[in-house]
Amino acid sequence: MTSKQKPPQGDLYITTDNQDWIAIHGTREALAKLAQELLDFARAEGPEEHCQGQDPIEPYFRAGSLGYMFYRRKPGWTEVDRADR
Repeated sequence: MTSKQKPPQGDLYITTDNQDWIAIHGTREALAKLAQELLDFARAEGPEEHCQGQDPIEPYFRAGSLGYMFYRRKPGWTEVDRADR
């Protein structure tokens, strides 16, 4: 008889902490990868205003995690478009 093994869980978990905060849980490696993705996006060539996101898919994220969306804006931006919320 073969046993069914659960697939390994991801090492990143994003959730709401309360009304004003999000919580990002992860191993050093997972947090470093997320930080590098943000730096790469911020420094990337391309349009001044742009967005990039990641759905919370395994194996990168743990089950139940939220995904994320980065929004790059022009200097001096003042309003958040309702479509961004």
